[in-house]
Amino acid sequence: MLNITAFSNELLSKLDNSGDILTSSKAHRVWAEAIGNYLESNLQISGTYIGICGGGSPDPLNGVHVWKPSSVSIDYVSLVNGARSGGLDGWTNNLSSAVNAGVVFNGKSEDGLILCSSNCHPSITVFIEHSDFEGGYGLDGLNARNYMINIVISVFVNALRHSSLTPNPATGTGSCSTGTITWSTLE
Repeated sequence: MLNITAFSNELLSKLDNSGDILTSSKAHRVWAEAIGNYLESNLQISGTYIGICGGGSPDPLNGVHVWKPSSVSIDYVSLVNGARSGGLDGWTNNLSSAVNAGVVFNGKSEDGLILCSSNCHPSITVFIEHSDFEGGYGLDGLNARNYMINIVISVFVNALRHSSLTPNPATGTGSCSTGTITWSTLE
């Protein structure tokens, strides 16, 4: 499950343990790795599986199942390019695109009962307004950095929680049917 405080703390820890960040490329790599690692460990989605067996009876596996991402890969070069070409707006646009392309759900549900047979990606939009950072003005270096990170992670997690996924074909692995999964929000 996503937790804003734990996510922010993980990112801060990775930044603190990365040594001197002398280049923007290294800083964006740390961000991308921290986001990817956190999502891979903590992101999950529920989906309602509905299948019909022969003769029109409901599949006994019908119901809510949970999936973890099958893969997470956040392209840090995209973050660098976004920041260089569009500042904060370019960075957040490219963060949205990197997550949409780099987070994949497919394979078996956590209980091993339902197989999602096609790739499913989140569709998120991260939008941060410059005014969101106003509370951090006047803070010293580390406090300002921590404030900024907490804002970014908070907006990012809320964007994930309000993202959408499209239904995908699914196959019951121990059952009699093929059905669809209707995804709920990311958690």
